[in-house]
Amino acid sequence: MTQAKKLKIYDYFGFQATDETAFEYIGTCLFCGKDKHFYLSKEKALFDCKKCGLAGNYIDFLTKIYNDLVPHSEENKLITLANH
Repeated sequence: MTQAKKLKIYDYFGFQATDETAFEYIGTCLFCGKDKHFYLSKEKALFDCKKCGLAGNYIDFLTKIYNDLVPHSEENKLITLANH
């Protein structure tokens, strides 16, 4: 997967950079809601929230999203999603 596609995953789930440095995008954490504490590496697509401590790569990010959504989702919708 290209770097651009990895970064697009964060955008797809609602991350919006409100600031940036030469190496990172900075914005609101999608998990804890703390503004300017979610750092996303431009080069490696790694994320790190300085407030809630969640960190990892795009797969860790998607896993967290999935784990947060599963308890609130109907099983048939999860099966449909898994098949895409």
